[in-house]
Amino acid sequence: MDKKTNPTTEQLNIVIVDDESDALNLMAFFLQQMPQVHLLASYSSGQQAIRGIKSSPVKPDIIFTDISMPDIDGIELSKKIRKILPEVAFVFITAYNHYAPETTEIKPIGFLQKPIESSEMFHCIKLFLAKTGKYKSQP
Repeated sequence: MDKKTNPTTEQLNIVIVDDESDALNLMAFFLQQMPQVHLLASYSSGQQAIRGIKSSPVKPDIIFTDISMPDIDGIELSKKIRKILPEVAFVFITAYNHYAPETTEIKPIGFLQKPIESSEMFHCIKLFLAKTGKYKSQP
């Protein structure tokens, strides 16, 4: 799955990556309920995400990514994306909590365990806004 939409300049641009279509759809639904957020794209694999992010003229502010994926895991994805977008923030998502130590090099703004709640996603976005001061004029 490779879904893209058009961003606005006042919203945070978000990309989601998960090989489970139900998880992608649920996260997309949650994000669409948040007015300060623009879902830039959703990808069902790490390789799709790398290609899509590299080719997009609009870059994400935050990437929510599953850790355990078949082609390239979320940790490796984040390392590859960081090389081209050093300022992008990551939120790691997994059904397993044993990955947390492996993510310290990336310094994610969040670590969510499945099943995900919308309040947890919103909390990560609020942390990003507080850390960066981005779009402070927005309600």
